[in-house]
Amino acid sequence: FTGFKKDVDYFFRNIDIVIAPSKSEAFGNILIEGMSFGKPVICSDRGAFPEIIQNNKNGLIVEYENAETLAKAIFTLAEKTGLRKKLGKNGKKTVYNRFDFKDTVRRYIELYSQ
Repeated sequence: FTGFKKDVDYFFRNIDIVIAPSKSEAFGNILIEGMSFGKPVICSDRGAFPEIIQNNKNGLIVEYENAETLAKAIFTLAEKTGLRKKLGKNGKKTVYNRFDFKDTVRRYIELYSQ
């Protein structure tokens, strides 16, 4: 709802939860960006999201177009500070373990070399 933002660092530093209830996502950059800032994420069970998020480990996955479960997930994270911190911490680890830029570039180079 904020429109285009150039300074995404400022945006991500100043939010509490990343919510992406999208119908489809080819990859899920929004989740990776949010998790890199240690933010807990809530996403739909569509597209590439379930390949990135392990439910209740590094984020919460909700059924697409189910407003009740989305609202419940939002309220859960709003109320449970410990869970928010745990998901944010685990999400940040996920990004650095699976989506590190240098490691990704190395894997692309290996793939192209083949």
